[in-house]
Amino acid sequence: MKHRVIGFLSGVLILFLRPIAKFYNMEWFYNKISWIVVLITAFFGVILVVDLGEYIIKKVKNKFDNKKYKEYILNLSDEKLDIVKRLYQNPPQYKEYLHENDPNVLELFSNHVITRLKGYTIGRESKLGDLNDPPMLYVLQPRALEIIKANNEKFR
Repeated sequence: MKHRVIGFLSGVLILFLRPIAKFYNMEWFYNKISWIVVLITAFFGVILVVDLGEYIIKKVKNKFDNKKYKEYILNLSDEKLDIVKRLYQNPPQYKEYLHENDPNVLELFSNHVITRLKGYTIGRESKLGDLNDPPMLYVLQPRALEIIKANNEKFR
């Protein structure tokens, strides 16, 4: 981005130096290369406008996604809200063992409300229950935790 701005401003500066070229009798040189400078300046100008448009679109999309994410967390169904409450009530790490194949856990995981910690569950078969669905350690995502802390009364 920095190089594009420098290229554009340099081109504009060269185009405005025509009176200086007259003073030094370099008008023939200026006339020969000015069309190249105009093309390069126009190229950098168009790229800067496109970059600015992409930046604005990205900011608007990010703001919309954050609003949608906050609405999702604040409007969780009873089962999902219960899972999030249990995680929230285990500070400072906000973690709990949850069954991996639970549809509510899968939805919260896919919507980036909770995340699974890397690691293995080690336990006795009698305490695990179903060996095909062992409990895995999940924690609240930091972004979700900020929203929950801001709306603390709903998650108590």
